[in-house]
Amino acid sequence: MTRRLSVNLGLPTVPLTEDSQLFVEFQRVYNAINSLARALDLYTGVVSDPESTWAATGLKNLYAGFNSSFYVEAAEDLTYGTTVSLDGTGKAIKGTSGNVIGFCAAPSTLTGETTKVQVFGALAITSLTPGAWYYASGTAGQIAASGTQKVGFAINSSILYFFPGV
Repeated sequence: MTRRLSVNLGLPTVPLTEDSQLFVEFQRVYNAINSLARALDLYTGVVSDPESTWAATGLKNLYAGFNSSFYVEAAEDLTYGTTVSLDGTGKAIKGTSGNVIGFCAAPSTLTGETTKVQVFGALAITSLTPGAWYYASGTAGQIAASGTQKVGFAINSSILYFFPGV
């Protein structure tokens, strides 16, 4: 699948040389430059996926890049989608209403392991009401249909746009 880049690299599609040894070396440099440009676009979230992939997610453009997450040690066992806050030592714990800063974006994390905390973005869960707001629950790690701390809204029945403090 060909992806477009956010910048014009100013390079022809293939290296322009008649020397076969130089062509091979230039092609390696071209590939490295293109890989770096694609990685930068992925990191910043600047270029969206092709339209042909939109149907798979039900979303058109929902990109925040990797600036929307961080890694931290877990003070307790966490699973994907668990609301997260930080304890007094800066470790991830299950969040409750009023202190949720993100959600666990790792499949599962045991106490003492490093976990990925997503501060905002798409959270894949089920049984949502499209367009409804969701809140941090008083039950640690859960979301609820009502409460005091908004954490996001349902884009469709299976994707919550998570953005605590909206």
